[in-house]
Parts: sequence; C-alpha cells; structure tokens
Amino acid sequence: MKTCLAIEPLSESRHQEFIQFIYREFFPREPLALASGLAGKTNPKTIETFMQWMKQGVSLVAIDSQSNQIVAGALNCFLNKSEVLFDNDYSCMEEEDSSIWRFLDHLETGYDVFQQFQVDRGMELVFLCVHEAYTGLGLARRLTEETIATARRLEIPFIKSNPSTPVTCHLFESLGFETINEMKLVDYQVGGKSVFRNAKPEDITRLCIKKM
Repeated sequence: MKTCLAIEPLSESRHQEFIQFIYREFFPREPLALASGLAGKTNPKTIETFMQWMKQGVSLVAIDSQSNQIVAGALNCFLNKSEVLFDNDYSCMEEEDSSIWRFLDHLETGYDVFQQFQVDRGMELVFLCVHEAYTGLGLARRLTEETIATARRLEIPFIKSNPSTPVTCHLFESLGFETINEMKLVDYQVGGKSVFRNAKPEDITRLCIKKM
C-alpha cells in the first residue's frame, strides 16, 4: 500500500468522524462488543462520554494523506481518582454497554491503581482500533508508542488499558504493560448466569497497566 500515514492528535473537527470510525471499524470486530451484542448498536450517553474524552486532547489518529480519512486511532482519556465514569447503577446505559463496563469493573476487583502508585491521576487507552485494510502496517504500535510518549510529556504516572485480542495483548506486553488480571468472557457470570452468551471460548480481556 503506497500511501503516507501520519499519526497526529485528534482534532476537534474530526470528533464525529472518529465516533463513526469506532462504530464502523472497531466494534464490529471487537470481542467484547460482539459478545455483548453491542456491535451495530449506539447509545447516545456512551457517545456523549466518548466526545468528552476526545475534548481532553489526548486521543490520537492515523490519517491517510491520499484520502484524508482516519484509518486508525487511539481513544485516550485522563483518569482521576475523585471522578466516577458513569452512574453507580449504570442506569444511563443500555444493557449491552452496561454489561461491558460492569465486566471491566469486575476485572479491577481488589486492585486500586491509584493506591498502588500513590497518585490521583492517570491515563486510559480506551480503544485501539485500525481499519481492517490497514492492519499489518504497524499503526497500532505507533499509536500506542505515541500514547506512552504523550503520558510522559504530561508527567502522567500510568496508563491503564483492557486489551481483548491476542494481537493487542502481545503488543502491550512488548511495550512494557503489566497484566494485572485477565478473564475469559464465557466465565463472567452475574447471579449464576453467563452475561456474554455470544462469547467464544477463546475470548479474553485483560487489565493491563503501563508504569511510566
């Protein structure tokens, strides 16, 4: 593929384009979205939250200079000890969204990253997504490396993420992320019932931390 791919901060003018990219290129292939039934569905409250994260100015995208379109991206946001992401009862969310966020909270049971590092602030790499036609070009690595560089420039002490594919898990390992916990989606139950009925036996998600 003869093209120029530039990694750059996500500009405000591309916020809506990036939202569309996530729902078009990321969720239809992401194991958690597929297992929960989220793929193909949108929730205005979740989109509003994504927009708020984008406004923080730490998300990154890869732009194909020939088409001037987003072909990969890292949705990043700040984490603050004093802030709660969603309502405690997840009442603002649809079932598919809430099942994912509850599961991610479950992965952190017994682990407080703020207490671990004695800090009040960090960063989360929420989504790392690459257009299927642009895989194998090293864009995920470049986006992750630039996310790490951004955190260092801002003196952020850690980056948290929840990789859900073997490729991303391997990438994070190679860049110094520590796996704190991992779980197969088929093993996650609430009230004795499996939550992710569409999960494949091999689907896993990790809680990973990169210490700066």
